[in-house]
Amino acid sequence: MADKTDMVFILNSTDVNALKEAGFSNLDFVIVSIGENIESSILTLMTLKKIGVKNIIAKAITTVHGSILSKLGASKVIYPEREALLRTQNLNI
Repeated sequence: MADKTDMVFILNSTDVNALKEAGFSNLDFVIVSIGENIESSILTLMTLKKIGVKNIIAKAITTVHGSILSKLGASKVIYPEREALLRTQNLNI
């Protein structure tokens, strides 16, 4: 990812201090693409909201996961796997 952006971080995304030290509290927009670990996804969203990030797009893998993310304040919830399935179904393969 380092060749695609100016900043890349490896950190515990559920740790308030780690996110603050990395400058996440100064960001206007964050994408949370944690899917398989639902607990980490939810805790990351909660932590980002806690430090003041207002616009968060979050990936969900189930409708229940997505509902929780929405209720916790995600600006938008996306379902990439479901969207990919729908696209392939439209190809009439």
